[in-house]
Amino acid sequence: MVVYLLLGCACDRPHAGNSESVPQEEQETEAAKPHERQNKNEENKEDLRKALPKEEHPPSARASPCSGLRASSGNSGPLHWQARGNFVEYEDQTLGRTIRALGIIPKFSATPGQVWRGAPSIGQDTEAILKTLLGYSDEKIRQLHDKGVIQRPS
Repeated sequence: MVVYLLLGCACDRPHAGNSESVPQEEQETEAAKPHERQNKNEENKEDLRKALPKEEHPPSARASPCSGLRASSGNSGPLHWQARGNFVEYEDQTLGRTIRALGIIPKFSATPGQVWRGAPSIGQDTEAILKTLLGYSDEKIRQLHDKGVIQRPS
């Protein structure tokens, strides 16, 4: 079975690989040009079609939306992100400091999302998942660790 995942083509061509360099005013100007965005989407889709051999084109390739992915320059982002309260602050366990990042989007009134911690360190949740979700014994987990299959957090 082949699975296709189209996330949107990486970023707008002028800033490929360096989206942090896009000035705020340029991001806002670009957002106001839907016809130019449509042209870029078509270019991005065509690049995707060229990158994949014809037999690997997903059945929905013609209808798949493509879009440049935006970065939030200096964690300030477009003004509408700020106005919507899309940024949250949380303690990042890996970095050991508070960071400001994009929160859960979209926001639902009945089932709001929540950022409750930063990314876990490698192996931080492994034992809990193996025990509670998969029913592994302490002995089985120890064997996996001894074989190098799993890691414990450092």
